[in-house]
Amino acid sequence: MQLIHPETEHIAEIAAFRQEFIDCQDILHGTGQLAKFSSIEKWLTTIHKNNGQKTQFLIVGKDDRRLIGMLHVQHRLSEFDTQWGGHIRYCIRNSERGKGFAKKALIASLDYCQDIGLKRVLLTCNSENKPSVRVIESCGGKLENTIRLNRKNIKRYWIPLNEKEKTCL
Repeated sequence: MQLIHPETEHIAEIAAFRQEFIDCQDILHGTGQLAKFSSIEKWLTTIHKNNGQKTQFLIVGKDDRRLIGMLHVQHRLSEFDTQWGGHIRYCIRNSERGKGFAKKALIASLDYCQDIGLKRVLLTCNSENKPSVRVIESCGGKLENTIRLNRKNIKRYWIPLNEKEKTCL
């Protein structure tokens, strides 16, 4: 598994990825609002303009380069981000869930966050999303609190980056 930056050569695969989520009526977390764009080209233009504030990654297979998921790093948190979203948001396509890709992608993104100068990162998830809770906690996420937002219980976790090597097992 690798994190790579999306480019025009990935347009067809990104479009198929987006359609899979739409067909399953699933939410595209960590995609830089991909579902809201009329074309992948417009989305690419927008995310490239955001470099320095946000970084978008594709999660791809190391050998086959198949699109497994997407991950988004927010360099600075807005007030909204402190409640929902945090620094790192991601999604894994249905056919690839349960294979450890979310954890591997999170570990790789923690390295990136450290490289851009973050000392700790905030991750949030719906309390009912048990797989995400497990991934975050297995990477050293410390639960700060659970808040109520839009009739959902949102867990807020912090991961201190200087300890990640010890805690991501």
